[in-house]
Amino acid sequence: MNVESIHMNGPCWCLGVVFVILLVSWASTLRVRRDTRDRHSALGGG
Repeated sequence: MNVESIHMNGPCWCLGVVFVILLVSWASTLRVRRDTRDRHSALGGG
């Protein structure tokens, strides 16, 4: 690969990493919401 192409892909790589981090944090929040829902339903049902 050429050095220029690597430098051009730098910002894209950084954006990809940030996107993955945001995706993981979003998934973790959804998981927490599901856990709280299950707890509430378990408390209500039991």
